[in-house]
Amino acid sequence: MIALPLLDFFTWKGLTILKPIIGIACGQKWQGNRQTLYVHKPYSDAIAKAGGVPVLLPIVEGEDLPLIDIVDGLLLPGGVDVDPRFYNEEPAQRLGTVDLDWDYNDVSLCKKALYVDMPILGICRGHQVLNVALGGTLHQDIPTEVQDALKHDQGDNYYNPCHTINVKRDTLLFEVFQTERLEVNSSHHQAVKEPGKSLIVSAFASDHVVEAIESAEHRFVLGLQWHPELMCEKFPEMLNPFLAFCRAAQAFRREKHASKT
Repeated sequence: MIALPLLDFFTWKGLTILKPIIGIACGQKWQGNRQTLYVHKPYSDAIAKAGGVPVLLPIVEGEDLPLIDIVDGLLLPGGVDVDPRFYNEEPAQRLGTVDLDWDYNDVSLCKKALYVDMPILGICRGHQVLNVALGGTLHQDIPTEVQDALKHDQGDNYYNPCHTINVKRDTLLFEVFQTERLEVNSSHHQAVKEPGKSLIVSAFASDHVVEAIESAEHRFVLGLQWHPELMCEKFPEMLNPFLAFCRAAQAFRREKHASKT
């Protein structure tokens, strides 16, 4: 195996400062027989602003990339619907596009990170993947499954909020934002139904749709249904989850390197 150089520090005024390396799981799309792997730029921008070094984790065939040796935190971004086979359900009529390769990759990365207590931040689809990886289930389509549901896909202008969520006290999410109410954007038609093992609901909308989950057993495992990466330029507090995530990843990196010395 080829040894990769570690981009884990920068020098400022003579001080060497560790920077956490954040792996961002790639999505994929097909045009005919042409496969494209991608990550939307606002995710990497938010990680960089929060003090991390963003690294893209591609979907690969065969042997997995040595995730644990390369990165200090895992970001699971938004994307297509999660295939209901991952939580033992048949596809509902309003299920959207699914991609088994993408799902397998995200769930595998998530489980590996959980196994070593690596910090994880899941956003939109990533929040749902986190729940499924821990044995939870999803509403396949909010409008047809949730009574009196709010409009959870605002359609455009995602840089602005469209509804309010309620944050539970004594949670990681409350610690991150220091408030019981947040105005968030919304771009989804699926949602967490039954939380997975060790997960608690830390925020919900007025229609009781789950807006955030977190682990009661890990150092930093947080899922957000909204898209803070699209709001943080206009609303600086939306950078808070990325800052907290990168701090947790930095602590993980220090512990990992200390154990090797």
